[in-house]
Amino acid sequence: MRIIAGLAAILLLGWAVAGCLEPQQYDVEGEGMIRFVPLEGGFYGIITETGKYDPVNLPDEFRQDSLRVYFKGNLVKERVSFHMWGNLLELKEIRRLERKPRK
Repeated sequence: MRIIAGLAAILLLGWAVAGCLEPQQYDVEGEGMIRFVPLEGGFYGIITETGKYDPVNLPDEFRQDSLRVYFKGNLVKERVSFHMWGNLLELKEIRRLERKPRK
């Protein structure tokens, strides 16, 4: 009887954990360009075809003007930026994109 109860507990735990493993959803995902914005002492933002984003956690190695990147993140709705530029964004992933060859 204990073996059956133990197996049932393991199956129940596995089922509960599997329900928690949903794919991560992001508010924003795509390609953009890092730009230095000379407002309020200067900061780096991400400009895309659809908008401007003020990342709250941009790693130092990405603080380069005109750097092309691919990024994923979530909008920060509970804070206000003193930059007053774009939407605040908490980055979850960011990586460099290769430069496109000039024609």
